Amino acid sequence: MNADLQNMNVTVLMGGDSAEREISLKSGTAVADALESAGARVTRLDTAAKGWHRDLPVETFVFNLLHGVGGEDGQIQGLLESLGVHYSGSGVLGSALCMDKAKTKLVWQSLGLPTPDFQIIDNHSDLAAVIDRLGSVFVKPVSEGSSVGMSKATDVSSLERAWVKAAESGVAVMAETLVDGDEFTVAILRGLPLLPIKITPASEFYDFDAKYVTGTTQFECPAPLNEEETAVLQ
Repeated sequence: MNADLQNMNVTVLMGGDSAEREISLKSGTAVADALESAGARVTRLDTAAKGWHRDLPVETFVFNLLHGVGGEDGQIQGLLESLGVHYSGSGVLGSALCMDKAKTKLVWQSLGLPTPDFQIIDNHSDLAAVIDRLGSVFVKPVSEGSSVGMSKATDVSSLERAWVKAAESGVAVMAETLVDGDEFTVAILRGLPLLPIKITPASEFYDFDAKYVTGTTQFECPAPLNEEETAVLQ
């Protein structure tokens, strides 16, 4: 039993009503089970329930496992701050900014960080000009996670289909130049980058099914990189 967690009041928020609800329920349940096994007193709340915030225990710490719009975009963070409740993850501004891929990329560009070129597209966009400028692209909603609504486009007809799919989310859509190569992710814990993980999906790219459905994606940690490559990613 973990002495730091023994008898600690923790509320795990999960579910909600975003497109990532089912994934949030799975991750929330896994974290709640782990916290309970470590000795914490855990309350599980599905924020899709009306008035859920009235069921927050007194003097609780919220572990936020909500995914997508409403859970990662500053909304739940702002509500919890207004209630005086401490919570996991980034604050209101960081959450609101980073949930919007286009705004985040503008910040990266302003800092001189390398990031693929992109363009916001809508039903008035000249799709041929988009392909001419960006080449093959990934098309995605700007504020969804888990690769919801994402697809690849290599020409005008596939770009039109990709835009229609992404636009179903009801938010702005972006086209981003495709970068062909290996995929890595680096988690950050308490401000320190951890070892890179190499992600190798069995399908063409790391989409929703590859992340959550098929179970065939391979993860290598530490990734097969030399010290210099590891340092660059970190």
